[in-house]
Amino acid sequence: MTSTSTTKEYIVTLSSTLIESVKLAKSVAIIGNGGNLAIANHVGSDMNRYLDKFTFYPDAVHLSALSKDEPWHKSWIEYASKHADLILGITTRIKSPIADALASLPDDFDCYLFCPEQHPTVPTVVIDKNSCRRIDTNKDNLTFHEFEVEVLWQFYMLFHECGADLMTI
Repeated sequence: MTSTSTTKEYIVTLSSTLIESVKLAKSVAIIGNGGNLAIANHVGSDMNRYLDKFTFYPDAVHLSALSKDEPWHKSWIEYASKHADLILGITTRIKSPIADALASLPDDFDCYLFCPEQHPTVPTVVIDKNSCRRIDTNKDNLTFHEFEVEVLWQFYMLFHECGADLMTI
């Protein structure tokens, strides 16, 4: 089951299970890498403001403390799973440390992935290159920036579907 919202001619479809998960969660962890970590930080702040959720996301202190000079994603997700009702991951690859760490969580743990492809085991909001805003439609794949903008858009549509009254200019 899905919920569809239209802004001008642009259609976004979010699963009703994701919407319900966000509505029910009291604490939400959001993780990304690079530019997607900046998106995680941005939407985490706004999820707190608009939906009154306790949100957290990796920062430099967590990264250095948990990583012990090793890849940090799995350690951070394990840490987050002890404190969050829901974990949302943002990645451009289904074969990434974030996707792998989410897939390693217990089956009953509530988590979702925002990714250009459907993950085989983690519920995924697919950022489809054929239905999102494009800078250069001559390129076969999304640019990282197109992906980041689309993920941000999906989150604000999610906030709207969860009942947020978004600010206007």
